[in-house]
Amino acid sequence: MSKVFLKYCSILFFFGCILTTFSQGIETFDKPVYMHYMPWFDSPNYNTNWGAHWTMANKNPNVIVDEITGEREIASHYYPLIGPYDSQDPDVIEYHLLLMKYSGIDGILINWYGKVGTNGDIDLLLENSNAIVAASEVLDIDFSVIMEDRFVGYENGLNPVDYVHINIEYLKNNYFPKNNSNVIDISITPNRADCLGVRGIARDLAAAGSGVLKSHKENKLKQDGKQTVSVKIENDERPNKAIVYPFAAFLLFIFGLLNYRRSQD
Repeated sequence: MSKVFLKYCSILFFFGCILTTFSQGIETFDKPVYMHYMPWFDSPNYNTNWGAHWTMANKNPNVIVDEITGEREIASHYYPLIGPYDSQDPDVIEYHLLLMKYSGIDGILINWYGKVGTNGDIDLLLENSNAIVAASEVLDIDFSVIMEDRFVGYENGLNPVDYVHINIEYLKNNYFPKNNSNVIDISITPNRADCLGVRGIARDLAAAGSGVLKSHKENKLKQDGKQTVSVKIENDERPNKAIVYPFAAFLLFIFGLLNYRRSQD
């Protein structure tokens, strides 16, 4: 009895596995997935010394902390399986991009510091970025850039607009000459609230020579009816009471003006 029972259980299990295998559909995800990719890791293999992102202020990768695994002392909570690497190493780039591609990643967003800027290692960062872009084209994986706020300054006799113009031109001529579908993601600092709107970005790009800013017609708000609220300020023994309402009215006016300007952008 037990053998017959086990036989039928085995048959049911076998057919159940087959049914489960063929009944499962292919899972799809419509939205593209991009990974933020940093090009700033340097090693003695391609540079004269270890880069700052491996050392920071108090780490020395030349120190071996584990003689068995060969693990080095680096400024990181997590240790790379391939060890401290160089962002310009073609084998490393191929390894990273293929891992992402086989994992279903559609593209990378390169943290880009520009051709000219204020970073001391900007030339090396550009070399690393160029190597990553070249590999992405070979491996057929999309890429775009995230422009760092350090790509503008006042050095070398240039003003911020000159920096933007040079860097945008470099992107247009070297990274995106054939593909118009790439997106440039711009990091906005707190002092550039004007660039939080589409028109603010367009204004900056036009000032840098990339495109022409379209004229913008301002729609004035129409007021129906007349103001019927009367205000009377009475002062008493407290001298500050007389300025409370004018100050509040002034703040409301500024708040309304800012909201109006924001709606126009």
